[in-house]
Amino acid sequence: MLHQLPVRWLARLRSGGLVNQLIMAVMVTIPVLNFGMLMGWQSPMTPMLQSPHGPAPQPISDETISWMASVTFFPPIFCGIFVGDLADRWGRKITTMLTSLMLVISWAIIMVSLAPWALITSRAVAGLACAGCYVVTPLYLKEIASDGVRGALGSLFILSQNLGYLLVYVAGDMLDFHAVSWLCGAVPALHLLAFLAAPETPVFLVKQGKVDDTTMLRARRASISSSSRRTSNRHTSTKSTH
Repeated sequence: MLHQLPVRWLARLRSGGLVNQLIMAVMVTIPVLNFGMLMGWQSPMTPMLQSPHGPAPQPISDETISWMASVTFFPPIFCGIFVGDLADRWGRKITTMLTSLMLVISWAIIMVSLAPWALITSRAVAGLACAGCYVVTPLYLKEIASDGVRGALGSLFILSQNLGYLLVYVAGDMLDFHAVSWLCGAVPALHLLAFLAAPETPVFLVKQGKVDDTTMLRARRASISSSSRRTSNRHTSTKSTH
């Protein structure tokens, strides 16, 4: 049974349906990756911010650092439910793009000013992105994935966040403060532009009554199931012949 798995996955890849789902799953988790970068950013950057010779106009106090670490998680407490409502009203795609926009604004504030108020405000804006990441991203992943790969694609969520931590730790060790900030800010900015070409999920299209668009999207996914069935039938007929 196990020796059949590579053959089945190869057949799915050739059909194109699995590739489409994988590409979109990676695309939609990029804001999560950047949020991981944002959360990990504070660890390598704190010594620089508190240094008398650092990039900040004056050394950042421990109290400000503490507020930076905690304020990010206040907005999701109050606006998480509104993000869910927004995803149902405007769509998963638009809400995902708004999540990237919040991340862009957060990084832009850091690039403009390193005053204590700016650093805290930046992290508060990132809290809005946090709500988007944890509400709309799993929703998008679930609604674009076919049954056979939903678990695998769903795992990209936590993988992306942890990869974001790793990337910013490596970048913080190799690059200077401003280079790291520009790198982190470029990720959601590019995602915001690239995601313009992303499709909406079939579930939301059904809710909006756009049956033709939904049929087209489901046809892409159907090619996966039919390909898998054809591959399975070939192996069954081969075994019966032998």
